[in-house]
Amino acid sequence: MVEDYAHGMPQVLRLMNSQQLLNTTAVVERLAKAGGPESVVEATYLRVLSRQPTDEETRRAVKYVAGSKSPAKGYGDLFWALVNSAEFLFNH
Repeated sequence: MVEDYAHGMPQVLRLMNSQQLLNTTAVVERLAKAGGPESVVEATYLRVLSRQPTDEETRRAVKYVAGSKSPAKGYGDLFWALVNSAEFLFNH
C-alpha cells in the first residue's frame, strides 16, 4: 500500500470541494442496505478501494461509526476519508 504519495494541489482541491464527494448521503444510503456495520464497512471499501478491508480496518471503522453523531455521518466520513486516501489517489 502506498502511504506517502504526494499529489498535486489541483487534485487535492478537487477532492476537498467536489459536491459529488461532499454529499455522500445517496451513496451511504445505498451502502447501508448491505446489512450490519461490518457489512457496510466492507461494501464501502469495495466501492471506493476495490478491495476488502483488513480486520483492523473493519474494527477501527466500526468503532468510529459507533462513536459518530449518527451512522450516516460516520459512514459518510469513512467514504470521504477513503476517497481522499493516498491509496485511492495512487490507484485511481
